[in-house]
Amino acid sequence: MKNILTFLALLSMSLLSAQTIVPLSSATPDDYFSGNTYIKDINGMLDPFVGTWQWTDGTNTFTIKFVKKTQWNPQNFNPYTKDVILGSYKNIQNGVVTYDHLNFSTEDADFLTENYATIITSYDSPTILNINMTDKEKNKKLSGYFYLQYDPNLTAVGQVFTAKLEVHPMENRFSSPNAQPVLSGYSFPYTMILTKME
Repeated sequence: MKNILTFLALLSMSLLSAQTIVPLSSATPDDYFSGNTYIKDINGMLDPFVGTWQWTDGTNTFTIKFVKKTQWNPQNFNPYTKDVILGSYKNIQNGVVTYDHLNFSTEDADFLTENYATIITSYDSPTILNINMTDKEKNKKLSGYFYLQYDPNLTAVGQVFTAKLEVHPMENRFSSPNAQPVLSGYSFPYTMILTKME
């Protein structure tokens, strides 16, 4: 009898803690807050974004590296986990490296450290990512979009893989008294066309 009760207790706990998997491509706002949900990239919708993207203009180069992170939920902040694209960038101005963070961490334990990815995205459509990033050199929070400018469903033969990055500064209404000042200008173009390098 004791074994039966133990079995039923374990079965009840496993059923209560079972995670619901929802495809990223069909997730609704309700799925994000229904609790214990995994918004999973079942169909590989994020895969075309993964890789190294680069813009060059003379001696200026801006490089973004994107990686796919599964079951992202740093600090268990959300009632769900989801697959996302995380990234960071390297900036070269007039032939001089002004910022390089291409060797970044995607480990949840590093979320609040300087080593963590500086670009966090969310899936919008098969060709669009919503972007949140920081212009580290000017201390500006940026938001915007990363648009694929090719059809990821077509064969790779003969295609040039390009994307448009379009970001703008966000208002910092909640800055703390100890926050670093936001500097004027920008350290890289906030609108550019990048080519996939790998």
